[in-house]
Amino acid sequence: MSPAPSTHPPPLGDLMRAIRTVTVVAAALALAACSAGADAGEAGSPTGGSGADSTTIKVGTLPIIEYAPLYIAEDQGYFEEAGLTVETQVMQNAAGIVPAVMNGQLQVGEAATIGYLNARAQNLPVTGIASAAITSKDADSDFSGLFVADESITSLSDLEGKKVAVNALKAAMHAAAAQSIALDGGDPANVEFISMPFPDMAAALERGDVDGVVVVEPFYTTLEKAGARNIGNLYTTALPAQATIGMFFASDAWLKESPEDAKKFVEAIEKAGEYAAENPDAVRQVAVEDLGMAEDVAAGMRLPGYGGQLTDDHLVATAQVMVDLGFIPEAPAAEGLTWRP
Repeated sequence: MSPAPSTHPPPLGDLMRAIRTVTVVAAALALAACSAGADAGEAGSPTGGSGADSTTIKVGTLPIIEYAPLYIAEDQGYFEEAGLTVETQVMQNAAGIVPAVMNGQLQVGEAATIGYLNARAQNLPVTGIASAAITSKDADSDFSGLFVADESITSLSDLEGKKVAVNALKAAMHAAAAQSIALDGGDPANVEFISMPFPDMAAALERGDVDGVVVVEPFYTTLEKAGARNIGNLYTTALPAQATIGMFFASDAWLKESPEDAKKFVEAIEKAGEYAAENPDAVRQVAVEDLGMAEDVAAGMRLPGYGGQLTDDHLVATAQVMVDLGFIPEAPAAEGLTWRP
């Protein structure tokens, strides 16, 4: 359930402190993204096996908590056990990962499910191979939310005629918000969605530039503590239970050429996903040590779900949401959306 409405709007000081906090967190994440090498986007240090028989797999990764299983597979020795050396190339968004996977610069990439489905809708030769993160078990643990400051806005459907900020248009958070508004009886076509970086959202909400902001952790907890009101947990509303929201994908060419290497990678990631589901403290450790989050932020934030296999059913359901919202003209063919060893 969403938190009960407050009787007063967020104090200026509290939201301004929130602005400073989210900006520091964003800077830390950007630093993590650049720490893979001397230049942003360079490959990081090899992880996993290092023997003569070890196979190297280069992975394009995003510096966000949904992809914790990649780091856990390293920390728990799953890649080494599989005879894999995994080199990570930390990038700021999936837009640069997809072409790098297609041209062979990377063997595996990470993407939000909606980003992957957009690529498939364009008939790009990539295929999903493993789940990274899934929706939370229930709304009370959902790490996505839509925050407002205006007391007159008490439900998602109240946002008709209002302006709402999302981090990117026709992407994951935009889809989750629009679908949640529709399910609450509103018309998302009557909501003005604008693109805005997460770190800028608290200030925009305080100034009244926007009526609502759509965030995930760590921005969720920061805004909640500052007194902004969450009127809807989005992923658990918009998507099927435990649907994949972040995933790993590979090029069709690499899967054809190196199916055994792909199999080892998938098995290590799935094992790490199960470990993450059972050991949330290990995920929070990744947030601090690998993503550069402050310990107090990592300790209090909500986490996505982890574990399970990537399935066609969940991808098809998410693709239909995209069609219903007009994000893509038609759903990509279900056949071949996922690859299994």
